[in-house]
Amino acid sequence: MIRLSIACLLLAPLAAAQVRVGDVTTIDGVQANRVEGLGLVTGLNGTGDDTITTRQMLSSFYRRQGINVPANQIKAKNAAVVLVSASIPPFVRLGSSIDVSVQSIEEAKSLKGGYLVETVLTEGNVPYVVAGGDLIVGGFSAGGAAANVQQNHPTVAKVPGGGEVVQVIEMQSLGQDGSLRLVLNHGDAENARRIATAINETLGQIAKAEDDKTVAVFVPADRRLRTTDFIADVLAVEFEPTDGGAVVVNERNGVIVAGANVRISQCVIQQGDLTIAVSESPIVSQPAPFSQGQTETVPRTQLTVEEETSAPIDLTGETTVGQLIRALDAVGASPRDQIAVLQQLQAGGFLHAHLIVQ
Repeated sequence: MIRLSIACLLLAPLAAAQVRVGDVTTIDGVQANRVEGLGLVTGLNGTGDDTITTRQMLSSFYRRQGINVPANQIKAKNAAVVLVSASIPPFVRLGSSIDVSVQSIEEAKSLKGGYLVETVLTEGNVPYVVAGGDLIVGGFSAGGAAANVQQNHPTVAKVPGGGEVVQVIEMQSLGQDGSLRLVLNHGDAENARRIATAINETLGQIAKAEDDKTVAVFVPADRRLRTTDFIADVLAVEFEPTDGGAVVVNERNGVIVAGANVRISQCVIQQGDLTIAVSESPIVSQPAPFSQGQTETVPRTQLTVEEETSAPIDLTGETTVGQLIRALDAVGASPRDQIAVLQQLQAGGFLHAHLIVQ
């Protein structure tokens, strides 16, 4: 048996790069809006749904193209019904492109190689985004009649930049005192101070750090009639953040992203692995001669359970996340095992960073 394992570790450079204020903060009272819609994916290689819902959607699609094909005459193995969703960032402009998520909701085996047909995403029956384009799938599946293998989630995909904003959402961002408050995604007093300093150096003495999560920005009187442009200027200000504030893991595709100097306190990690293999070997049972019996296929299932225990990993107080991932990879830990270890380290207070699980 061949075991496939894919791990990805992205390390930030030792010298912190300049980042936009808008990339690490949100505006208090302003949030992204989620929109959804029911869509159709085509171009699948026999891994689609072929359910009544899929056939009806294909029939409707054909009618819009001037072709009348009854649903019961359509074969839909190369198509799938999907839930399409997107998050509209605050203050996004009309016509902006945003990322779109796609998830199978019927019986599709994989969305690999699929194309999302133009789909309208709504909130409260109001259309906000039109989505479509080629899918990017972070997993795969393969198999035959008696065995199969799957990596991550092949029925979940993304369309980067596949959504066009066709309706903007008006938001009230200023407080009663004429100020707006930037809320850091991850609390850090030094980063709050650096953000306030960068805004003051760029736009004048208008910002101050209130605490480790909040930076207050006072809008000049001559710019209160065009607050959207002012907010855009604030969010575009660049600053140099402190190094290694977060570790981001994606459970669907096994990707781990961390700063190069994120530290882990001294501890010992014992990582075990439980493998359960199930295989089907049906046999054909023939009746005895002249017994008037019938030939039948009798299922035969073989179940194998193996539990492996790797050697303990001893971490010193100077260990970084990058060193830990390399050590786990060396003992054969899968990406999901690595993510589980990071979650346990955070739960125990050994990981000195904010863990974000997507």
